Amino acid sequence: MSAMASSSARRRLKVRVNPVIVREMRAQMRGARAFVILTGYLLVLSVLTYGIYRFTTLVMASSYASAVQSATIGKLLFVSLSFLDLLLICFITPALTAGALSGEHERGTYDLLMATPLTPGAIFWGKFIPAMTYAFLLILASIPTFSIAYLFGGVTVRDMVQVVLILSATATMLGALSLWLSSVFRRTSRATVVAYILVALLLFGTLFIWFLLGLRQSRQADMMDSSMGLYTIPPYPLYLNPLSALGSAILGFGLGDYYYGFLFSLLTSNGPFNLQYAAGMQRPLWQYTVSLYAMLVLLFYLLALQQLKPIRRWHFTRRELAQSLMPLLAIVSLGYVTFGTTWASTGLPGSGTVLPTPGPPEVPIEVIRPAPPIEKVEPALDPDLAAPALQDFVAHKLFPEPAFCSFFLLEGTYTSTRVELKGAIYCQAFTVQADGSLEPGSGEQHTVRAVLTPQSDAWIVAESDLDGVDLGTIEVDWASLEQDVLKQAQSYRPVPTATVYPYP
Repeated sequence: MSAMASSSARRRLKVRVNPVIVREMRAQMRGARAFVILTGYLLVLSVLTYGIYRFTTLVMASSYASAVQSATIGKLLFVSLSFLDLLLICFITPALTAGALSGEHERGTYDLLMATPLTPGAIFWGKFIPAMTYAFLLILASIPTFSIAYLFGGVTVRDMVQVVLILSATATMLGALSLWLSSVFRRTSRATVVAYILVALLLFGTLFIWFLLGLRQSRQADMMDSSMGLYTIPPYPLYLNPLSALGSAILGFGLGDYYYGFLFSLLTSNGPFNLQYAAGMQRPLWQYTVSLYAMLVLLFYLLALQQLKPIRRWHFTRRELAQSLMPLLAIVSLGYVTFGTTWASTGLPGSGTVLPTPGPPEVPIEVIRPAPPIEKVEPALDPDLAAPALQDFVAHKLFPEPAFCSFFLLEGTYTSTRVELKGAIYCQAFTVQADGSLEPGSGEQHTVRAVLTPQSDAWIVAESDLDGVDLGTIEVDWASLEQDVLKQAQSYRPVPTATVYPYP
């Protein structure tokens, strides 16, 4: 009796497993194809990691008289590996799912699959989950490679989490897109070709549309002049671009253009791959992209359900309408939260405010240290406060630990709505000791150009360019700037309940 009771209890507790998932997982992991792809994927990443490291050290050693900064190498390695990993994911993921359903047609087993009591939803997830499990395995397998960049410094855990999130969202969206195409076309070759065409449109077509919008605005309203820059072009086409999303999450101030004359400079300069905040944006661009990808996954799921129905496609019963209601509500809710609120935004406060129209013409000011005060223009904030805001912003972006910067102003221009500063900056990190004192750490020297706009009661960095500024024949007294940083550190008092740096 006890044996029968235990057997009955096991049957009650047994979880119903989708048989398609079990079959696909076994078929996918038993063959040599899965291990060949994984080995080749890691081998390509490893070789490129070493090549980028060697290239970075050589370029930086020839460009700077000082020693190569370890944190800078870590940042550039991390950025390079992130974009390479994204391109590999975009190349591999469609191949994992484009033949999932069309392959059943080619093998003559599609009708047998439809004859089973499985619902279209069970068939979709049975094909989708094993393919995405393998895609996530590729992403997780690349994390040890990213840890090499983390050891050099200059990269935070938050950066790595954001990269993994964007890679996972991109892989999931492309997997759902390819699986839907596999349900539409009966030939794997056709589904694969269309999938890669759509991937190319996401990567490059959206950039082309964005540039066309910029040219149109340049002709109509002269919005791309030197006073406003790329940040006034509507970024909406880039919401679907995974490259721009990844750039907005990991690029920023402190990752300047070290590859002069090289194509990689597009990634580290201000532009579509580093568009963190633009007109009309209430949150960083990557958050729009992740949310849109989640909505597209649900949309492709609903479309694939209709293609998987053997009869009466696009005819809905009450039960089908009820089952489709939850994904539709999820799509509407995600759209409202993303585009209608600032909930869960990690961007700068007020970054979604549309940049105001230009005020009076800019007046260049030639500044010789010590710089004369810039005349206050109402109703904007005091322009003298822009330089300290820039110093705090750069210190936070360059170092995860407490740091201070000293700015040498070479040239400043201003209007009633913006301030543009150009000069040199010296930053140094510090370690807080047990007694509250600061122990000096590594320091960095850079040339800098930044555009700041007033938001509420503070200056906010809207555009930034590090090490892409030519100071001409001006000689910077780096020793004096270092002394200024040390004086700032002497007056530092850590407050446990306060935020030291106001810029996230």
